[in-house]
Amino acid sequence: MGIAAAILALCLLIIGTFSLQNQDPALAVREEKFNTEVEKEAQIPEKNPAEEEKLEEEESKPTITPDTELEKTPAPAPKNPVNKSSGLPAPSSISWANMALQIEANQAVLNWSTFSESNTAYFEIERSIDQKSFNRIGKVSGAGVGDFLDQEYSFVDPGLMMIGFPRIYYRIKQIGLDKRVSQSQIYEHSIPLNLGLYIKVDTIEDGIITLAYVADEACEALFQVMTKEGKVLYEEKIDVGFNARRRKLDASIWGEGDYLMVLSTDETRVSEWLQVRDDEKAEVEE
Repeated sequence: MGIAAAILALCLLIIGTFSLQNQDPALAVREEKFNTEVEKEAQIPEKNPAEEEKLEEEESKPTITPDTELEKTPAPAPKNPVNKSSGLPAPSSISWANMALQIEANQAVLNWSTFSESNTAYFEIERSIDQKSFNRIGKVSGAGVGDFLDQEYSFVDPGLMMIGFPRIYYRIKQIGLDKRVSQSQIYEHSIPLNLGLYIKVDTIEDGIITLAYVADEACEALFQVMTKEGKVLYEEKIDVGFNARRRKLDASIWGEGDYLMVLSTDETRVSEWLQVRDDEKAEVEE
């Protein structure tokens, strides 16, 4: 029995040695890695509680990005559009009231008023004969700096009595100290015409116009040709009587445009529009 036990023990020893030699290499590597990690953990020193608390505070702080910095930057305060210390004029304003034209001492006097106005530098007076093209004919000083109520102004139109147009249109512009412009409504004034004196453009042919004119009683009258702006292109004194008379004029020298034929005496003034067009040019355009 002793010999048999010894032989069995020897066989088991041989079998174990053979098994260790044929063990899986990967398994051996894993066992070695595990043993290494265990050794490292054993070498890690214990953390200081104060350091652990500081580390936790740093981890709890929010991450700062460029967008976050932009949000934190306060927006600049808006600039005041009006710098009171710059000395700029106060805003101007106006509330228009009335406008009227009166004939005084053979002069045309334009009167207007305002309900209220502020900081007015001056007024510009404009006149038109067609309610479209206005020409500046004068300037009147305003009330100045401050707020004013019920202001009245007047202006003498030196050219009105010589224009000879049946209707005249006026408008007035307030020019403020701040350069702001406020415009009134257009005022229309009718001039008494056709009181016994008559003129008419009878025919137009090849640039030659034929005028017909007559009066209730014999008199001497002033005949004028004017532009829309009131510029006199031609004038002469003619005798007007009971019987209609005619006069020919070469309108081609004035060029294309709208012209006014005016016949006037000391008491009466009449007018007639004349349109000069180039017939050949008109046919080409059509």
